[in-house]
Amino acid sequence: MTHKYKLLALLLAMTGLLTLALDQGQLKPWGDLNWLDLVGEGCVLLVSLAWVYLALASRPHGRVTLLLFSGGLAFFCSCWLDFLDEFLRYPADQPMMSWIESLPAPLGLGVLTLGLWGWHREQLAINAQLKGREQFFREHQLVDPLTRLNTQPYLQLVLDRELALGKPLCLLAWDLEAFGLFNLRRGELAGDRVLRELAEFLLAGLRSEDLLCRLGGDRFVALLPQTALAEAEAIGQGLGRQLRQRNWLGDSLGVRSLALAAQPGDNSDQLLGRLMHRLESRKGLGPFVRSA
Repeated sequence: MTHKYKLLALLLAMTGLLTLALDQGQLKPWGDLNWLDLVGEGCVLLVSLAWVYLALASRPHGRVTLLLFSGGLAFFCSCWLDFLDEFLRYPADQPMMSWIESLPAPLGLGVLTLGLWGWHREQLAINAQLKGREQFFREHQLVDPLTRLNTQPYLQLVLDRELALGKPLCLLAWDLEAFGLFNLRRGELAGDRVLRELAEFLLAGLRSEDLLCRLGGDRFVALLPQTALAEAEAIGQGLGRQLRQRNWLGDSLGVRSLALAAQPGDNSDQLLGRLMHRLESRKGLGPFVRSA
């Protein structure tokens, strides 16, 4: 799901405030414009717009994103009116525009601060999870050193345990298209950075009960316990839409997802084997697939 409704709300707010300002004010003569104020307030306006854009471009949907967007939008509206009044003169006996201009800024900054606090707590949770996995790696060597995700052997341990419960579960896998060519053109350091950022993105986008692992090379897989195939596909499609907005993937990289449900009587070898066959039949081994 994209942020198109939030962008539409921003556009409507800009248009509505512009209409209101033109209705209430009169254009100043060209010679009365203060160009220094125009440049300063224009820069503040652009910075506030950049805050809104970065919040939407960097985050998935959720409460924290909504707080960041709402706070940024309120502050942007205040800056927008502040910029417009450089061109317009309002009647001195009608303070309405002054109120509308002033109130959203402190309100927006307060909401924005709440959003940043939530983002900070999310990052702490991710760091704690990664730290825990690093400790597990030192003890058991079942964590990928690049992404700090668990590896396939650990996935199989958990998968065997979950399959023994006899409850429905799905695997949701991702692989990168043309990753070998990307490494050749940009270098392996750039490729490693993509893998780390993709791992962090998937980790943040999955549910708390899901287990994300690096399957090897440019492939990741998540174990989704008690999840039907349709729900797993919906999760994969939602994350895929958000991934297509990520510029760090580069123009030459794409990410494909594949959901697979466990069948009655499956063990981990059978289920993972079926998943690998589906991935390879769709992608092919190719000359550039790296080992983990």
